[in-house]
Amino acid sequence: MKNSVWLSLLVCVALALGSLALWAYPFSIKCPIDGEDMYFTHQVGYGRDAVCWYAHNYNDGTHTVKHEAYVPCPDR
Repeated sequence: MKNSVWLSLLVCVALALGSLALWAYPFSIKCPIDGEDMYFTHQVGYGRDAVCWYAHNYNDGTHTVKHEAYVPCPDR
């Protein structure tokens, strides 16, 4: 009985933390230039004015170019 209570509590905490992480900002977006996945790098600002920056490196065969983009991600 005692183990099932702890297991239930652990599952609830894990679900809450996972939901909170997904709620904060998207983990990745599509690059507007080449359609590849761009991954979250940092957030600038707070509240309604916050934006989330994303980036990925693109190799065109001769050199590597960093693509960056941002989307609004207001605090909820």
